[in-house]
Amino acid sequence: MAGKRSHRGFGYIRKLPSSRSQASYAGPDLERHNAPDTFQTKGDAERWLGGEQAAMAAGTWVSPSTRTSAAHRAMTFGQYAERWLARRELKPRTRDHYASLLERQILPAFGETPLKGITSEAVRDWHDDLDRTRPTLRAHAYGYCGPSSRRPSPTSASRSTQPTSAAPVSHVEPGRSAQPRSLSSRC
Repeated sequence: MAGKRSHRGFGYIRKLPSSRSQASYAGPDLERHNAPDTFQTKGDAERWLGGEQAAMAAGTWVSPSTRTSAAHRAMTFGQYAERWLARRELKPRTRDHYASLLERQILPAFGETPLKGITSEAVRDWHDDLDRTRPTLRAHAYGYCGPSSRRPSPTSASRSTQPTSAAPVSHVEPGRSAQPRSLSSRC
């Protein structure tokens, strides 16, 4: 029966209408914590719960939501761009072009910058400093990471229909932190 409590001793697994499994447990803080994702099988959910229980026993437990937000907060633009490029199915020339733009134009300026630390003012300053004798290269680099794409990213599609960034750099008010954007809207 869906939602029926099992006799596992730790945690709770319920079968969703999609046939996936959702796992949750009461943490040491006495709050209910859900897994960050659903699982294809009950066994996967049980393994995740086992890992959470082991972390509690070892005294290294941190809530799943805190782990997720801390990892996201600490990610640099360079790390994000590397992951983004690796996950795209691109033709070889497109991949080479993107990699070249990243390596030569974008990463020297933003590679070590945390995603949340990239502001529209920093992007404008970076763009102003690019070689003005190469307008096409400037346009490509800015188009790759500037606020020129009108296709919404997965993180912004539900919020508004305003133009969004093609990269983690977005158009925001000067001095405010840019929200991370998905580079995937470029492909």
